[in-house]
Amino acid sequence: MLTNTDFVAGALVLIGVPACAFGVDGTVMAANAELVTLLGRDPCGAGVDKLFTLHVREASVARLASATPGVRWDTYLTPASGHYFAVQAWVKPLPAGAQVQGATIVFNDISDVRRDQRALHNALLENQAILDSAVLGISVVEEGRNLHCNTKMEELFGYPPGGMNNLSVQAFYADKDAWQAARAETMRDFTAGRINVSEYELVRRDGTVFWARLSGRPFDLAHPRGRSVWLVDDITARREAAEAVSRARDELEVRVLERTAELAGANALLQGEIIERRQAEARVHHMAYHDSLTGLPNRALLSDRLDRAMLNAQRSQRQLAVMFIDLDRFKTINDSLGHMTGDQLLKEVANRLCCAVRGSDTVARLGGDEFVVLLPGIADPVEASAVAEQIITALDESFPLDGRNLHITPSIGICIYPDDGADVATLMRNADTAMYHAKATGRNNYQYFQPVMNQAAAQYFELESNLRNALARDQFSLHFQPIIDIGTRRLHAMEVLLRWRRDEHDLVLPDSFIPIIEDNGLIVPIGEWVIRQACEQSMAWLRAGLQPVPLAVNLSARQFTHGALVATVRRILDETGIDPALLEFEITETALMQHGEQTQEILEQINAMGIRLSIDDFGTGYSSLAYLKRFPVKKIKIDRAFIKDLPTSAEDRAIVAAIIALSGSLQLSVVAEGVENESQYALLQRHGCQFAQGFLFSEPAPHHEVRLLLPRLDAALA
Repeated sequence: MLTNTDFVAGALVLIGVPACAFGVDGTVMAANAELVTLLGRDPCGAGVDKLFTLHVREASVARLASATPGVRWDTYLTPASGHYFAVQAWVKPLPAGAQVQGATIVFNDISDVRRDQRALHNALLENQAILDSAVLGISVVEEGRNLHCNTKMEELFGYPPGGMNNLSVQAFYADKDAWQAARAETMRDFTAGRINVSEYELVRRDGTVFWARLSGRPFDLAHPRGRSVWLVDDITARREAAEAVSRARDELEVRVLERTAELAGANALLQGEIIERRQAEARVHHMAYHDSLTGLPNRALLSDRLDRAMLNAQRSQRQLAVMFIDLDRFKTINDSLGHMTGDQLLKEVANRLCCAVRGSDTVARLGGDEFVVLLPGIADPVEASAVAEQIITALDESFPLDGRNLHITPSIGICIYPDDGADVATLMRNADTAMYHAKATGRNNYQYFQPVMNQAAAQYFELESNLRNALARDQFSLHFQPIIDIGTRRLHAMEVLLRWRRDEHDLVLPDSFIPIIEDNGLIVPIGEWVIRQACEQSMAWLRAGLQPVPLAVNLSARQFTHGALVATVRRILDETGIDPALLEFEITETALMQHGEQTQEILEQINAMGIRLSIDDFGTGYSSLAYLKRFPVKKIKIDRAFIKDLPTSAEDRAIVAAIIALSGSLQLSVVAEGVENESQYALLQRHGCQFAQGFLFSEPAPHHEVRLLLPRLDAALA
């Protein structure tokens, strides 16, 4: 028996939650007000086992009373009202010396917790029932694995209950490529915040395949790589039906109309499929007749509109014009800045072209950087000239893209119907020919087709075709032209010049083939060949006991923007063993100014190798003092245009004197190109020009002639 009941009762009051005390005989000795209120009666004097729905035996009461440090368990109280309370009971013994005189029980009402647990359990059961009764397969995926799925999903793939849990999603695809393609497409959509809807051929557990439509989305759109939920529907029958539709479209349309009338509004799903198919056909039709990048009409639609325009021109006794437009040096921008920038530039060009033409005109894109403008119903070719000038003006303003201001110019060829052709193919071919003539006459202009152009175009394409095999056929060779020290008339260096002998008797002039290999990109492999041959020739002279001189090699803008230029030069230096001081690169002002920071970085890497850099044709390009200071050049070459009339032109003399004075102040060497007579030589010497090059000293000659000529020149000029 409890020996201090009043003390225990007082302690129970202080607890503040339902509690009671009982003796070792199992009789409740004291209870606080909270427990009395909760039970609706005073339990004192009753057995403690009467408080619970599951009665406690007397032996258990003694055990609970003596448990140290105590016992905790969940049970139910049995109040007078008959409504059970879920509680957590904490029994702690009441010691009396070495004996246990009883125990206290503190009750914590957990009715709400139990109720919530039952609600959650029921909700989970309901959700699982809904998932298992769904007509679509539903799966939760994380990190490429199927965490769990509904019964329909397991039925679709032929797995037993739970057999798909933690299975790699790759197992559902026909092969690894299909799985990787689906993954990539899914990640693009999820990253863009879109639901992924796709159709793939999937594999069941027994190896059979079926077509499925998959619809998936991430649980959290902010974390596209996290857990996602997928709906899978077997659409094999639907696809087979669609294929049947394509084979017998007219018959199917009749069936669809009859079926639609029969089912009326009850067949909403079928109606949705019809709408979807028609939308797909419209998209396919648009794709078939429009350029995917710019949205402009493509070649097929242009051909159709040109046919119609020619018929209208015949009826109205009017003319039409076809303008073939090619963007100058677009490939250089595309290769150096990347295809994404190139595509964006093409879209901006397309927008400006549409704004520059008349409302009745058609702007089409054939592909690459080629556009065509159709001008129907013109009364005079002067109208075509006006549109061409508007196009040139529209493209003259820079294109701000990716933090850069890009510049692009058009070369435009124009032909007139019916004078220049009576069918689509002829008009397109002749406009293309006129465009090439516009490129040949300086770019950024327009030219009308003339019959004589076809002959020139044929020659151009013949040269281009032969050039593609010239390097493999060993048809190229190097010529060398001396550069003379004006003060001593001794040899200073030699410029390396490329020559092409198409056959034994046909030597093609550089002006005829250099522009072609620059346009088609052959300048890169041919330019590498020139650098290597020049270095090997210098080393051959050294091995023959001759004193080699510095060799100046020209670099075109196309070579300069090629990403592998620096690595190529470094490899040639290593493989030939030439002293870099015996090599000099000549670069035009245009090449220097085209790509800013990229240009400066390449120049600095070349200069760090010990190779000298010079500016070719100075005075014909930008002629900017800023880049002379900015780039690590050591020499400038005055263009021959300023030397030709030097004795008779006061303006040329003033320009030459200014260039020489400017170079001296910047500590740059100066070479005068195209020196052909002693009068020019004397004037250059008087103005302080250091070096000269031209026919006065020697024409370009092959290496075996230069080898014989060098000693004779050294002796004569000593």
